[in-house]
Amino acid sequence: MNQLILKIKSLTVSNKNNKFTYIKFVLPTVLLLLMTINSCKKLSDCFDQELYDKHKNDICTMDCPGVRGCNGKIYCNECSANSQGIRINK
Repeated sequence: MNQLILKIKSLTVSNKNNKFTYIKFVLPTVLLLLMTINSCKKLSDCFDQELYDKHKNDICTMDCPGVRGCNGKIYCNECSANSQGIRINK
């Protein structure tokens, strides 16, 4: 009888730990994954096909003051960003 009670108690503790593990680790991981997917969609929306077609064959100088594109990435200069179809943030 005592062994049965101990097994029931250990199952109860195990179930509580599983719920805690789910809430503490699995749920935040899923939320982080969803936020990452959503942010990638936002960043990729700034690609401009017309800008790319206009500048894809441009020869850019390699001066690198560094400019931030609308996707959040740093490009050497406006020409190199535009040649990839990315507008820069001014």
